[in-house]
Amino acid sequence: MITGGLGTLGLAVAEWMVERGATSVVLMGRHGMSAAATEPLERIRQAGARATVATGDVCLADDVASALEAIERSMPRLRGVVHAAGITDDDTLVRLSRDRLKSVMAPKVGGAWNLHSLTRDVSLDFFVLFSSGVSLTGSPGQGAHAAADAFLEALAHHRRAQGLPALSINWGGWRGLGMAERPDFKRPFSNRGIGGLTRARAVEALGFLLARPRPQVVVMRVDWRRYVDTRPAMSGITPVESLPRVQVDLASHENTSARRTCPARDRVMSAEPSQRKRAVESILVEHAAGALGLRASRLDAHQPLSRLGFDSLMAIELRNRLEIDLGVAVPVVRFLDGVSLEVIAGELLEQLEQPVLERPDVSASTLFAVSNGAAPHNGEDEDRQIRGIDPEQARELLTKIGELSGTTVDALLDQLMETDGERHRWAAR
Repeated sequence: MITGGLGTLGLAVAEWMVERGATSVVLMGRHGMSAAATEPLERIRQAGARATVATGDVCLADDVASALEAIERSMPRLRGVVHAAGITDDDTLVRLSRDRLKSVMAPKVGGAWNLHSLTRDVSLDFFVLFSSGVSLTGSPGQGAHAAADAFLEALAHHRRAQGLPALSINWGGWRGLGMAERPDFKRPFSNRGIGGLTRARAVEALGFLLARPRPQVVVMRVDWRRYVDTRPAMSGITPVESLPRVQVDLASHENTSARRTCPARDRVMSAEPSQRKRAVESILVEHAAGALGLRASRLDAHQPLSRLGFDSLMAIELRNRLEIDLGVAVPVVRFLDGVSLEVIAGELLEQLEQPVLERPDVSASTLFAVSNGAAPHNGEDEDRQIRGIDPEQARELLTKIGELSGTTVDALLDQLMETDGERHRWAAR
């Protein structure tokens, strides 16, 4: 039985299983038959196999139970389950509502649990969960997807601990199949060095893994050097051939990151003062065009990015690239404010040309006191201390968000909102 069985991935798996000798497959989907499923189903039947469509929602235990009862009543004994159901609804966390989160989580989490609990007493040869690399590599805008995938992986380990078959596969995208082929979905991955798998290689990997007792395996094509180069937090890490043997000394990594150079910034600052803005603008255009999937020559630096379809996920990608190349921090919201790259280039140049000693900074004692709670001993003291920080210092503190308590972060954001309005709350985040 394959859930999400009438989707492109489910049908590809069903055809491969028939090629490998399966004589009966049950394809479960919420919407029943579709025009796209007609041809693959015909090929399955021409190969001499029985293909049964079970219309039902895997999120609903009653629907899953009905499908299993139908199999038990009129089909050969159930030997395996592939859970490939899932939807995507991408956005940044601050824009993700509870309903949108549930819509992504339900088919993967609820569906996987229904399949697990209702087949626990069935002697299965395999129980495969289709996860993705998102839960491991991270991807802006896919927090709900990553959380749902992490549940699948945990469930696979849980089943194995109970002596039940289970395999969770962290797939990369399948070329030409599924949502991974959508340009808006595929572009952020390809920009980070994560490529797609051909159908042939993917099903080959599936067959290989079904014969091996592993609860969780990653199947992805990754250019690790490019991947590391696009992650500011990984600056200083050198990719090696054999990832399982990589050992990173976190202390030395932190020191390396602190000393890292920004070649593009050095190139800008070594240019004649009259040419520096053009150099910054050129860097901005190159990275913005990459995020949009355009050639740099087609991007007008005088046109507001918001008119070109630039969204919050692209803005995060651009922000990360600028942090790596120029060593400057730009609030994501700035790219969505309706200003042009020409204007942003001028603002970035001002940051680059500002003497280090004049840049707003937060003293070590202030950071230590606010982030570690060393100075304030009660809520009133902490609130008073935070209210004594000006907006620029508050923004600087929020760049060290990993060192701050949740209470402190909320207080800093509230202060910025009171001072400059709602826009600064989004900018700080």
